Amino acid sequence: MFHFSDILFDSTGNLLDVSRVLVQLRYVGASNQSRAMRILKNIAKSRTIKTGVYADFFQFAEQYDAMLPGTLSTIAIASFAVIIVSLLLIPKKVTTFWVSLSIITVNVGILGFMTFWNVRLDFISMITIVMSVGFCIDFASHLAFNFAKDEGISTSERMRNALYNVGVPIIQSASSTIIGKY
Repeated sequence: MFHFSDILFDSTGNLLDVSRVLVQLRYVGASNQSRAMRILKNIAKSRTIKTGVYADFFQFAEQYDAMLPGTLSTIAIASFAVIIVSLLLIPKKVTTFWVSLSIITVNVGILGFMTFWNVRLDFISMITIVMSVGFCIDFASHLAFNFAKDEGISTSERMRNALYNVGVPIIQSASSTIIGKY
């Protein structure tokens, strides 16, 4: 009885209009869903007749496939915007370079530790990575700006002034962020 819904003929009843073939995939974990989807779609593309594939897990597999390019482009756009604003607001361009380098190294470190700890790239980890750009610029730019604005005094005195001006707010901000997570 079930096969009658899998084969449909045209209005004359002589020509096959649509047919369906069910394929069961067993034990397809989250890591293999994207791979299974790509294999099935490539099989469908290589056929001469119009063929489509569908599975319930394709919506999740497509999200997994889009996650890495989406994350990298979002990090790049956020970092670029932050660097442009830093160039406009921080008086010395070399200071902006060091702030930009701190953003890049922190994000590379986060991605490296995620790989080391086998943290999957999903929406939560993507949001965390993008937020890290904000934390990097918040702390590094305020400290760098306060360091760069004091000219005519020794480097150690400039550092002391910068830490005095923004050190406590940075520690309070970091503490409230950590406390806010719990």
